[in-house]
Amino acid sequence: MPDPVNNEDEMLNRTLLTQGDFVLKEPIDLTNCDKEPIHIPGMIQPHGVLLAVTMGDAPTIVQCSRNTVELLGRPVEQLLGKPLAELLGDQQLPALQMQDIIRMATSDLQYLDLTISVAGEECSFTGIVHESEGLLILELELVYSETVAAGNDFDWIRVFFSRIKFARNRTEASQVVAEQVKEMLGYDRVMIYEFDEEWNGKVIAEAKEQHLEPFLGHHYPASDIPKQARALYLRNWLRIIVDVSYRPVEIVPMVQPLTGKPLNLSLSVLRSNPRCILNICTTWV
Repeated sequence: MPDPVNNEDEMLNRTLLTQGDFVLKEPIDLTNCDKEPIHIPGMIQPHGVLLAVTMGDAPTIVQCSRNTVELLGRPVEQLLGKPLAELLGDQQLPALQMQDIIRMATSDLQYLDLTISVAGEECSFTGIVHESEGLLILELELVYSETVAAGNDFDWIRVFFSRIKFARNRTEASQVVAEQVKEMLGYDRVMIYEFDEEWNGKVIAEAKEQHLEPFLGHHYPASDIPKQARALYLRNWLRIIVDVSYRPVEIVPMVQPLTGKPLNLSLSVLRSNPRCILNICTTWV
């Protein structure tokens, strides 16, 4: 197995997942979930909207998630085949087109702040942009009011590094990270999960609410996080499941117009998760 330690200056692997011994026509269960093509689920999580847009001087929406009415106030039929400028406006479009979305040029996620009129009201969205097989993928998430003052960030960072500095070993440092991340994000549980040479996992640090069952020291087989899921984690280090009981939203049309295949969501932040992963997350919650 290659050395898992990465140089801090090393770029993320932002290539699309395309190769693998995937099962396309058989039911997926725990015996073959490592063959599920999770990069082309045809669905996203419902807390955001996905738009697939042609690249060029006049970007046109060719695919979108079916929840556009709920978040954008427009049905799918009013968006497909329409210029992106009709949704974003001519003033915001240049900022989107200036993003460096070529996968091999940057390992950074491309974020931008957007304002979209929804049912006559100006709403703020965070846009995340990347390229997938010739299409520009724009994912939109509503911006909600922050509950923590920005001034607290400095104090959190100061405490974080102070505690890390006095950690005597890797175990203590891992526990500090779990506790500080839990405090910052307000999660009920934060775990540090470590793989061995055979990709079996172990929880080496944990911070949790008192009423939750502890998982510290628990071991899990490699099949709990299938190989194709690990491959996608190397491409997207940040994966958020807002609600483990969510109902996936389909992308329409299903076929990507440039490839004749399902839209490749390897780099998507909204990509729907396979059921076997959600079952594990439900157990851990």
